Amino acid sequence: IMLSLTEEGLKKTATISRQVFEYINLIKREGITKDRYDEYQKMSLLNFLFAPSRSLEDKLPFLAQQLAKVMDTFGSPQEILTAHEIMYEYDAGLIQKSLDLMSAENMIMILSSNSFKDKTNKEDSTFLNLDADKEEITLNENLEQPGNLTLYEKYFQIQYQAQPMADSLKNFLVKPIEGVSDKKLPSSNSFIPQDISLVSDCKVESLATNIDTELKRIIEGPVAPSNNFTIEKDSCLIAEQTIEDSSEVPQKISKSERFELWHKISRYHSLPKYNANLRFYLPESFVNAANQAKLLVLVESLKTMLNEETFDAQYLGYNLDIVPQIDGLQVNLAGFSDKLPILMTKFVEKLTTNTTLMSADAFSLAQQQVIEAFQLHQRGEQYKRALKLIEKVLKKHVFLDEELMDHVQSLKLVDMFDFQKSLFDKTFVRGLMVGNVRPITAYEQLQQLSEKIKGSTLSQSELVTEEVLNLVNRRLVYRAVSVNLDDSNHAIINYYQTGVRNFTVFACLQMMKPLLSEKSFAYLRTQKQLGYIVSSGIFSYNLIDGAFVLIEGSAAPPDQMNKDIEDFLTVFQTKLENLDEKELQHMKDAVIQTIEQNGKSNEQRTERYWSDILQGEINVGTIDALKAKVPTITKQTLLQVYRQVFQQDVRKLSIQVFSQKYYISNMKSLSDSLLPREILLTDFQQLNMLKRFPPYSEYIGDVSASL
Repeated sequence: IMLSLTEEGLKKTATISRQVFEYINLIKREGITKDRYDEYQKMSLLNFLFAPSRSLEDKLPFLAQQLAKVMDTFGSPQEILTAHEIMYEYDAGLIQKSLDLMSAENMIMILSSNSFKDKTNKEDSTFLNLDADKEEITLNENLEQPGNLTLYEKYFQIQYQAQPMADSLKNFLVKPIEGVSDKKLPSSNSFIPQDISLVSDCKVESLATNIDTELKRIIEGPVAPSNNFTIEKDSCLIAEQTIEDSSEVPQKISKSERFELWHKISRYHSLPKYNANLRFYLPESFVNAANQAKLLVLVESLKTMLNEETFDAQYLGYNLDIVPQIDGLQVNLAGFSDKLPILMTKFVEKLTTNTTLMSADAFSLAQQQVIEAFQLHQRGEQYKRALKLIEKVLKKHVFLDEELMDHVQSLKLVDMFDFQKSLFDKTFVRGLMVGNVRPITAYEQLQQLSEKIKGSTLSQSELVTEEVLNLVNRRLVYRAVSVNLDDSNHAIINYYQTGVRNFTVFACLQMMKPLLSEKSFAYLRTQKQLGYIVSSGIFSYNLIDGAFVLIEGSAAPPDQMNKDIEDFLTVFQTKLENLDEKELQHMKDAVIQTIEQNGKSNEQRTERYWSDILQGEINVGTIDALKAKVPTITKQTLLQVYRQVFQQDVRKLSIQVFSQKYYISNMKSLSDSLLPREILLTDFQQLNMLKRFPPYSEYIGDVSASL
């Protein structure tokens, strides 16, 4: 039994362990009945039959581990697929014997925490005191305790300590907790699907439509132990058939004043599951740092409120992600077609019912979780701050952590009451459902969800419009200082904007991406030793594409890194000029292979389609268009695009994050370190000088005819 604790929770280890034993005792009192075993048997079968698909690289190590377990247990490989996965037989006596062994006498408690650092290297002087009276764990120093040893881990010589568990603690752990004697084990899992049929005929004929029928077939059927080690190709256990409908991309099947629905049947690997992505849009007047801070706290509170209700769903592989967005709320769901609507309904009810307004304790916890997430992010890598800054410069609606932190810290519970009550006064819902779900079913589900939201309709003119800054042949530099006093690392991201998506340019960028990544690492990391993080790739913001090079390290300041990146791009051009036909074809094949691999799971396909839909209907089918364009690219076109992106009339933005110590001691000399034609932005207000250059959103259809 493994538990992850906060530092405050660590102090309450004894109390938490006592609660664990109380639950063990509850299981012992009620026992594992045949009905409950049957439920677990169904869940084990579902997790086995419909587990997420694995790549060949993942399957081989998994099967090797399974083979070792099976050979050790059974002496033959016959049950390599089913051993440790499927429950075959109910044995009440064996279950009871196992429960009897779960006692304080048999327990080993292992505690691991960063707070123990430097506290376990004083032999016989530091030990953990598990105080049963105070119900907490404390670190006591300079106290001698028999049996307290300083030991050394075998391979890395890490020091640790071990001590016998006091009888008083053992007695405390098994002592009944007052007021919980009437507790009962959870009722049956409402997320177990009964109907596992596919929306139309499946080539995997052995796949039953009812979980009880399928369970009987499995227990009594072809996967029972036999003398021959064979895997039947037509078995639904390893069905690899890809059965797609005629539509290559999702279709918009409905649009009303309240919602818009996109849909695609996808029966990849013949799974009776589907994915649903929902975006609850809020008016542009909602977009400010204060409201964004409230939304962050609300989302944390929602996750806590839903945790207990959705635990059964998570156990069966269902997914519910709630992500705050600038323009509203993003919700991603996945699970069995038969029961996923239950999870959707639970979420929307918690989101929209005023009776679920958070308590003072829930508010305090959610607020603290958001603050801790900010603090953790600020202690992290500098390149993450650079990534946020590049969005801040390029996009209209972006808030930095420090902007949001002030608002979160000043929030009061009454602020959240007013916010939650008025949150969906006006809204518009956009949805995408991909997988084993009929169009009419998808429509009815989204219609029901939108009706639960009582607010008025949000007009298209009130939706958030995300503009992207047009760099118009400018070379801009934005410099910032790290917020982490103890970090000596710098970071830089050089972004080269290509403009409104042109599929010739986009295809060339995709072809160059693997080679650019490899060569930038070799030159900037290995040869120049500029940083321990070197990366490159493609950024796309609302159909505005661009390439980037990123470095984090302490060997050189960002202004020097900037010069080295420009030197690398000259070297890289020489590499492209020397490409032969075989290398060019390899670049094309790599793009096609990546496209095909990234679409192997229903989750990946859904995310790909969803990204296209959010960027605009014109973008739906981008991957298919890219796949068709790549084979037509010539070496001459590749070089022409490279020169246009990185050399001729460059649209460049360089985000440079300096460590605090370096910046303070060198800030005067930095003004002379710009490259030719670069313009320094000293604060975000200076972006106002660029307002005379229209954002790309004002002429999205004006695509350059130069290619």
